[in-house]
Amino acid sequence: MKTKPTNSVLIVIAILSVSIFLMAACSADQTTPNSTPSAAMPALDAQDVDEMVVEDGNDAKNANDEAVEDNPQDKADGLEVAKLPPREIEIIARNWEFVPSTISINYGETVELHIKSVDVTHGFMVPELGINEQLRPNEDVHVTITADKRGEFPFFCNVPCGRGHRDMTGVILVE
Repeated sequence: MKTKPTNSVLIVIAILSVSIFLMAACSADQTTPNSTPSAAMPALDAQDVDEMVVEDGNDAKNANDEAVEDNPQDKADGLEVAKLPPREIEIIARNWEFVPSTISINYGETVELHIKSVDVTHGFMVPELGINEQLRPNEDVHVTITADKRGEFPFFCNVPCGRGHRDMTGVILVE
């Protein structure tokens, strides 16, 4: 004689089956082959972000340790920033002018001036920036400037070069 399962036994079996299925689903790795690691990362609150420290492979630092900064331009909000090469500006010195005669630089920017005389010996002097270079014909002179103060900085030829010597002037604008 066959006995029929009662409704209560069927309900118990259904509950156990659902429970086993849910436990298996929750314990399985839920990432898919196309998901990225950031998709499985937990959300961070503001306190977690404040306590994070970026390490560059040197000695590990705690968030409360003092940071020693070599150059504030190389850091941004405590994170290392890749150094960009300085912007290069070509300047030609010739009787009796500098081309260009106005050089604009952004405050904080580092530039490298490539100055060349194409005729006779000239000078390139920027007294306020401590620059004094002699420009021999067809020789490149490189001068690096880091714009650490705003203003207008006049430059001029300080080697007598002929009747228009006094007109060999220009200005570096740092904005």
